[in-house]
Amino acid sequence: METRTEYHRQLRDLAQQVIEVGRAVLDNIGRATDALVDHDLGLVDDVLAADDRIDAFARRLEESAVLVLARQAPVASELSYVVSLLRLAYELERCGDLMVNVARAAHRLDGPIDERARGPLMELAQRCREIFERALGVYASGGDSDLDEADDLVDDAQARLLSALTDTSVDHRTIIALTIAGRCYERVADHAVNLAARSGLVVGAVLTP
Repeated sequence: METRTEYHRQLRDLAQQVIEVGRAVLDNIGRATDALVDHDLGLVDDVLAADDRIDAFARRLEESAVLVLARQAPVASELSYVVSLLRLAYELERCGDLMVNVARAAHRLDGPIDERARGPLMELAQRCREIFERALGVYASGGDSDLDEADDLVDDAQARLLSALTDTSVDHRTIIALTIAGRCYERVADHAVNLAARSGLVVGAVLTP
C-alpha cells in the first residue's frame, strides 16, 4: 500500500509539472504578443529565452514520466494517464514554439502595426490567452472541459483579423506577418482544447490521494 501511495504521489507531481509548463507558456503568450504589437525586437529575444526554458522543462517532464513507467507496473488507467502526460508535454512545447513564431513575425514588420490591423490582432491574442488560461484551470482543478464556444470565439477573431488584412492600404509585409501570427494563435487554442479534454485524468480516481 505504501508503495502505491508513493507511486500516486509521483503521478500527482507529474500533473503539477504539466501545470507549471502551462503557466510558462501562458506568460509567453503575453510576451510574444507585446513583441509583435509593439515591434519590440529586444522582447523577441526574451521570448526565445523563455521558450528555451519551456523546452527544458518539457523534456524533464517527459523524462520523469518515462522513469515512472520504468519503475512501476501501472494498471491500465495509470498507463493511460502517463501516456497522456507525454502527449501533453509535446503539445505544450509546441505551443511555446508557436509563440516564438508570433514574436519572430515582428522581424517582418517595418514598424508598429497600423491601427486597422492592431485592434483585430489584439482581440485574437486576448481570446487565445483566455482559452489557454481557462484550459489550464480546468486541467488543474476540474470543471467544464467543453471549450468549443471559446474556441469558436478564437476562430471568429482570426477571421476578423484576416478580413482587416484585406484592406488595400495594409502593406504586404504586415499581411504576411499577421497571417502567420493569426494561424499560430489559432493552433494554440486547439492545443488548449486538448489540454482541457484531459482534465478528467487529473481529478479522477487515478490521482485521488
